[in-house]
Amino acid sequence: SEPLFSAMMKDVLEIKPKTKEEGLAEFASRGFLLIDATYKPVNHPHLSQKARNALILDDFPLLIEELRKHAEPETGVVLVKANVCELLEPKLTNCGFTVLNRGKKIPFPSTGQQNRFREAVREVLGLEHDK
Repeated sequence: SEPLFSAMMKDVLEIKPKTKEEGLAEFASRGFLLIDATYKPVNHPHLSQKARNALILDDFPLLIEELRKHAEPETGVVLVKANVCELLEPKLTNCGFTVLNRGKKIPFPSTGQQNRFREAVREVLGLEHDK
């Protein structure tokens, strides 16, 4: 399961693709791209928050490389997951990227956080809220 991808498709962009490839194509056609802050597993229960944060920060140069490969600095960046927001918003801003969160922490869409995730992302992206 890919809770972030699923939540972005269903809850934020309100699309229901038949396949992941179809979903990614539609996602991209709307000008969106998902990039992980790190490709190392950070959600193991045996890792402390300090260790998780260190893994994310260690891979920051790789994130910058990926962002520069796929986006211009003025491209809006949305950060998801509270610690990622805290750790990376100032660093990305200092590197010249436009972080749309502006201090708004967006929870990861799992373990009951789906509604808060949807509302926070829609707010940061300036999309209309559900009525």
